[in-house]
Amino acid sequence: MSVSAASLPHVYHAVSELSAVSSTQRWANTKVRVVGKLRRPDVARRTAILESIGEPDGTFQVDMNIEAVGDLNIPENSVVTVLGELEVEFAQPCITAKIVRECNNLDLQNHAQIVEAVRRRFPRLLQ
Repeated sequence: MSVSAASLPHVYHAVSELSAVSSTQRWANTKVRVVGKLRRPDVARRTAILESIGEPDGTFQVDMNIEAVGDLNIPENSVVTVLGELEVEFAQPCITAKIVRECNNLDLQNHAQIVEAVRRRFPRLLQ
């Protein structure tokens, strides 16, 4: 039984994980859901950067294409949830964002624990 790409879920990832991706060739599902800090939104170029928040190994960033989002009326440095698709262009990961929502009230410590629990429970989502 094959599953259409449209019915695949957006899988939680950390910014650090996505920033280290060099190819999505072996990924069965490139739909991602990630929380981070919105940096350098450029409405004219339709780009932004998503920066990690509180990750234990440091600060990580991943580029975002925000063309499909429409008007992005979220201030820089806001905490956001991004739903999109991970692509790799010229060996650089980039999220093609479909939805970007401000979530400054998110409990980041609790969120990190939930993401880790999902990752442990469903390890094959990344294969």
